[in-house]
Amino acid sequence: MEISFLQMHLFFLITSVAVVIVAGLVVAVLWYVLRIVRTADEIVSDLREMVAQARASVAQAGEVASEGVESLRALLSLIGVKPRRHTRQSRHEFGNTTHRQEGNEEER
Repeated sequence: MEISFLQMHLFFLITSVAVVIVAGLVVAVLWYVLRIVRTADEIVSDLREMVAQARASVAQAGEVASEGVESLRALLSLIGVKPRRHTRQSRHEFGNTTHRQEGNEEER
C-alpha cells in the first residue's frame, strides 16, 4: 500500500496541529502554575512583613511593660512598700486569678 503525496501532507498537517495544541496546553499550564507561585510569593512576602511588624510590636510592648514595672517599683518605694519575693510554692498556690483573689481576701 503506497502513501500518496496528499496523505503524507495531511498526516504532517494533523501532526503539526496536534503539536501546536499540546504546546499551547503546556504553556497555559505553566502560566497558571507561575500565577499560583507569584500569588504564593506575595502571600509569603505579606506574612514576612506581618511577622516583622508583630516582632516590633512585641519588642515595643516589652519595653513599655518594663518601663511600667520600673515606674510601679519606684512608686511603691516612694510610699514605703517593700517588694515581696514569691517562693515557688506561693507562685504555684496563687498562680491563677481565682486563687490570687482568695489569697488576698484571706490576708485582709
